[in-house]
Amino acid sequence: MQRAQLFLKLKMNRVTKEVSLELIKYVKSVGVRVNYWDPKASSALEIARQMTSKRFKKVNPSLKVELQLHEDSDPGVMKVEYVDGKVWETQTGEHKASDLRRELFMHARLVEDMVEETGDGQMDDSEAAQAGGKGKGGDSKKSGKK
Repeated sequence: MQRAQLFLKLKMNRVTKEVSLELIKYVKSVGVRVNYWDPKASSALEIARQMTSKRFKKVNPSLKVELQLHEDSDPGVMKVEYVDGKVWETQTGEHKASDLRRELFMHARLVEDMVEETGDGQMDDSEAAQAGGKGKGGDSKKSGKK
């Protein structure tokens, strides 16, 4: 998929399955910490459920998802670490799951852009191992071949 098409799909309200499968390889870990009894925790719990899907694990086997449930009054928090070492953290209580998902993948798109701008636009083998994907010459989608 071309980057312009991918970006346009991300600008829309919904992150499609195709886009999320392209970008999940740039996510290293997702941590969700919420009060189970908080009615505002449903969006964070939904994100944790989505991130543990089999299709994401297939594309990025090194993806770590951690759900911490607590009963104190702290607000729910989602913390995402990307393969380049950047971390995005946000409180989840006032957000819909779709908004959290969109933000998570918008940050992943920025990481993808950074990876593609360095070198020949493909990850080297060590970056690919971190991302759970294939390195140079191994991924026909990245090289533009079909």
